[in-house]
Amino acid sequence: MATSTLLQKLDSGATFGGATSHRRQVETFIAAGVITAGDVVMWSIDGTADSVLKVAKSALKALGQGLACGVALNSATADQRVDVVTSGFVAANCAADTGTIVAGDILVASVVTAGEVELRVVADLARPFGVALEAADATTTDFVNICVYPQF
Repeated sequence: MATSTLLQKLDSGATFGGATSHRRQVETFIAAGVITAGDVVMWSIDGTADSVLKVAKSALKALGQGLACGVALNSATADQRVDVVTSGFVAANCAADTGTIVAGDILVASVVTAGEVELRVVADLARPFGVALEAADATTTDFVNICVYPQF
């Protein structure tokens, strides 16, 4: 079921911030394999209608993974439900090969490490996946806060 991206709460008695209105869109899919929270996921590529119902950990593809569609919020194994952020704020696994990430850097699904984000380079043909919201040294940090661009 689709989620709303409208403001969730604006009353004067509550603190307004990321916890009350993060404008994040979350969709529920079926896992096509083992997925860990924070993994970049991609549409299943089995060639059937299940391709849009199931997601798998983003596979490696030279010059960029065009099937990447979001970041998993929870861990799952095959045929379990997995919640996926398809737009908005989320902590994503970041690839160690990336080096230093700076807030504002454009990110793509990693071409080196499955299920992770990395800095976009000129040679990448797949669309940008999101933007870094904080600085992170991917050689020492496992996760980076990002804003996923709307995928659909």
